[in-house]
Amino acid sequence: MLNQRFLFFIFICFGFYASIYSQNYVFEAQKINVEDGLPHRSANDITQDLDGFIWISTPGIINKYDGYHFKSYDSKFLNVNEKNSLFLGVDLYNRIWFCERDSYAKKTNSALIEAKSDSLLNVYDISNGLFSNLDILHINQSTHNKTDIFITTRQGYMYKYNGQFEEIYKFPNTANQYPVCDEISKNSYWILNGRDLLKIKNQKLVKSYKIPKEKDNLNRIINKTPNLIIESRDPLNNVSYWELKNDELIPLKFKYLEDET
Repeated sequence: MLNQRFLFFIFICFGFYASIYSQNYVFEAQKINVEDGLPHRSANDITQDLDGFIWISTPGIINKYDGYHFKSYDSKFLNVNEKNSLFLGVDLYNRIWFCERDSYAKKTNSALIEAKSDSLLNVYDISNGLFSNLDILHINQSTHNKTDIFITTRQGYMYKYNGQFEEIYKFPNTANQYPVCDEISKNSYWILNGRDLLKIKNQKLVKSYKIPKEKDNLNRIINKTPNLIIESRDPLNNVSYWELKNDELIPLKFKYLEDET
């Protein structure tokens, strides 16, 4: 189990909740860096497994953190390019799914880490031949149900996995960039795909929206209620936020709560 000394990593979304709903939140945060054993200052993805351990992907490495120490799975073990970023997800069997971002290699790998045995599981076997380790484009964790993950393939199929694979949507062409999905309600989903926000119901597109910034890509769902709030980034990593309000995506501007003392 995760050591109680480690409380939680703080993300920008907490700033959103505090600013939007004018609530005062107090968090105890622990700063983690290379001096604490993290092998790289750049982290691409982060998730928490069912035992409470934190998993952080840095270029070519996946790191497991127990609150005191890091255990690292390197590029040789993972069979990935040592410079590539990695996307992460945890399934209901507490296995860590990962796939490479295709930045430095034409062929990218994906697999599952079985942490108890320190072994890799083959994607083709787990999916019963539905797709292979070379087919996965992106993985993201559901915020609706923490044991669900969404998998997008290079063939343009998006699946939800919760012990069984369920097709969510088939993109008309191949998926753009790295699609992110989350559940709205049963058989209804939001998908971020490039500049597009898609609303899917029963595997069909029912509504789409597009942000006006041509160089931005939507990459994260920040909040789903009362209004959907999403994040986009441009090639220079500048961040913008958007709110779906009155059936329109509008730029969201906010102020962080200031210290009144």
